[in-house]
Amino acid sequence: MSITKVVAFGQGGFDPAGREPGTSQRINTPSVLEYSPSKGMISFRWAAGGTPANTACGLAKLGIPIMFVGKMADDIFGHFFADTLQANGVDVSELRLDKTTKTSVRIDSTALEQPAILFSRPPAAYDLMRKDEISARYFQKNSIFLFGAVTLARSPSREATFFAADLAIKKGLLIAFDPNLRPGMWASIEEAKEMIKRSLRKANLVKLSFDEFKIVSGSEQIGRASQLLLEYDIDLLIVTLGGKGAFYCNRLNQGFVEGKRVKVLDTTGAGDGFFVAIVYKIIQLNAADSVSLSNLTEEELVEITEFANAAGALTTMKLGVMSALPTLEEINACLTEYRGE
Repeated sequence: MSITKVVAFGQGGFDPAGREPGTSQRINTPSVLEYSPSKGMISFRWAAGGTPANTACGLAKLGIPIMFVGKMADDIFGHFFADTLQANGVDVSELRLDKTTKTSVRIDSTALEQPAILFSRPPAAYDLMRKDEISARYFQKNSIFLFGAVTLARSPSREATFFAADLAIKKGLLIAFDPNLRPGMWASIEEAKEMIKRSLRKANLVKLSFDEFKIVSGSEQIGRASQLLLEYDIDLLIVTLGGKGAFYCNRLNQGFVEGKRVKVLDTTGAGDGFFVAIVYKIIQLNAADSVSLSNLTEEELVEITEFANAAGALTTMKLGVMSALPTLEEINACLTEYRGE
């Protein structure tokens, strides 16, 4: 199927990234608040973030027409977010700016073992997205609808997200779901699990991290993925295992593709880079419909997963996410190098 547009729905944020001078390695620390110029953290680089927004920028960078639908605070960070997406080629005509809230900020640093929340002012703007702000004009024929789980953590954005997904289904769009589970954003992990399971039933294409897979399936056996696919009527399910690689399965085939070894600087955007590449390859193969996804051959699934592994690996080699997402030329060069061509 020829795709006219991708619609990315969900959260956006302001995710400044910092780096300790003279090092590319993370060091253990209990809190980002302990870092100051006197301890060597010289700067934080302004950066927009949020998985749907990152995915939108990554696809635009690969030449795919894409619209971002969401809500940000009407403040300096919200406007920076909108300008960043627009500069990357994303249609932001349906991005709403809300004067009633403030932008939440997440700090990402090479001096941290994990990215940390420095401060947040709940509710975030994306938590305030309402059903009556969702328009049918987003959902054009031969389009893909992408969403994640962050906007499912609170109301009214939970109801708005499911409303948008259901409207996309009624319009015949392919539904792609990448949870990007952040347990700290939820009242409980059980609530998160329930909402993710509900989302799986709506999706044709699903990408899960191994941690998300364990929560949803209740198992650490990756072979359980094929059962999950059948249980939730998913057409293509891919489970990422970090740098080790990824497991894929559809109705006809399943398998594992080893990851690419690179010099890692920042793992934050690896999953986003991987998901961008999956969606891109599916569009390239004219497989953006339920039947085509279910019938992808083993050769095609390996091709898709290898491409995504390369994209995810390349994203980890730079600090941040949007600016780190690779171009088509970079991904193809990486694949050529690993194949020894």
